[in-house]
Amino acid sequence: RIEKMREAVRESGAEIDPEAADFDVLEATKIVNWARKYPSVITLVRQLTGQPLPIGFIRWEDWEKEWIQNPGFTADLVVPEKMDRNMKWIRARLSEGGSVSRIVGRSGLGKTRMVLEALRMPEDVKADPERAALSRLTLSVETEKIGIPELTQKVRALVQTGKRAVVVVDNCEVKLHDKLAAIVSQDGSDVRLLTIDYDEEQGEGWGERRKITPESQEPIVRQMLEEAPEADDLSEADLDRVE
Repeated sequence: RIEKMREAVRESGAEIDPEAADFDVLEATKIVNWARKYPSVITLVRQLTGQPLPIGFIRWEDWEKEWIQNPGFTADLVVPEKMDRNMKWIRARLSEGGSVSRIVGRSGLGKTRMVLEALRMPEDVKADPERAALSRLTLSVETEKIGIPELTQKVRALVQTGKRAVVVVDNCEVKLHDKLAAIVSQDGSDVRLLTIDYDEEQGEGWGERRKITPESQEPIVRQMLEEAPEADDLSEADLDRVE
């Protein structure tokens, strides 16, 4: 059976050395049990097989697709030093199961885009497997697209069933953050929570919080403005004022 796999690889012309590659055969039950541990994999399988997707949650790849549809989306983003430090902070926080983190700052500073980029799959997966794992684990949701009771129930189910996931909640008010944080912080949880909002209120103080300032995002805001069709008629003075 293994030899037939090697033969199929040889005939396919794929850029894989069939002699050096490792082949294994797993029974379907083992694959199903493995997939059930990772909500992002469940979402992918449902998507590929045409099954209904979980309402609200989307994988990182689909999250990026939503951004690409935005006319002002900038593909080749220039990441300033301060933003890069914030992105590394995000990845470090989300590497710990049961962690709770929050990003706050004025609207229009690129907070959500920063989180999206922080969780982007690295070009060289083998060189940065931890970052690749975070990207695969990511489930993003906007509070406008799901009811609060349903979101709370879904996060609780992830924790109670021992799932491993990175849950990013955008436009998350501090009261909801506190509610979700109390669930994610339970003993044995392997869910990592990151919420994003403009409201700088402290709430109950769950987890670590980072405030994004205009200074840290200035280059990216300028780039987004210059490439957005809606800003074509703005003068340099107008761009400076908006920035």
